[in-house]
Amino acid sequence: PYPRQLLFGQTIEGRPWCVWEDAIRDEADRKKESWLETKLKKVRFPLPEKPDTSGPFAFPFYLDLTNDSDLVVRCHALEKLPTYAVQEGPAKILSVLREHLDEDDPDCRLAAAMGVWQLSKDPKVRDIANEFWDSRDMYRRRRAVYLMSMMSKDDPEVFDTLAKATQYFDYYVRVPALEAMPNFGKRGLGPFRSGLNDHVPTARYAAVKATPRFGKDAMEFMPILQELAFDGDR
Repeated sequence: PYPRQLLFGQTIEGRPWCVWEDAIRDEADRKKESWLETKLKKVRFPLPEKPDTSGPFAFPFYLDLTNDSDLVVRCHALEKLPTYAVQEGPAKILSVLREHLDEDDPDCRLAAAMGVWQLSKDPKVRDIANEFWDSRDMYRRRRAVYLMSMMSKDDPEVFDTLAKATQYFDYYVRVPALEAMPNFGKRGLGPFRSGLNDHVPTARYAAVKATPRFGKDAMEFMPILQELAFDGDR
């Protein structure tokens, strides 16, 4: 269907539908050459200029691709939908995202859960985050903890899991968990302390940067902060 679309199909902003869709597929998975690029290169036809997929005209394509058979593309489309909440209205976007909260693919469920939280602060997505925070798949657990870190300002129920995450072996999990601790006030002081002595500089820096958000309660960390300030090796 692509050749027909390219020559005779509907256009948006002067570009055929297939060029828009192809650009989004490429955006989702840059390692894989698109169908359109492959065919055009074979016949030595110049590649069309890629459209701006971050603009308002790209919405119909992201919406359509939320049901694509390619999981990478589908997940990418779900991640992009919340950016159109102002343009299309949050209710419209939420209705699509909620449909994917129960789908089989974990990555799509996480992407949908993150969007639902951004637009509605629905605590029901906590169950999805809890399901994957300790996943063997490093990307899933990191995204799950990042989601709980986002939720920490409004949902105190994520504290216990995030407190465990501050001690996790993967520092990409520890960092957002540590950054979330000030949102729990004094309750977060205990789990947070380990971050200031973390053996990974990135995690330690994240903890130092987050310390002032504890307000007056941060004073108990002054000895550690002074030690770090004068320790050139850390």
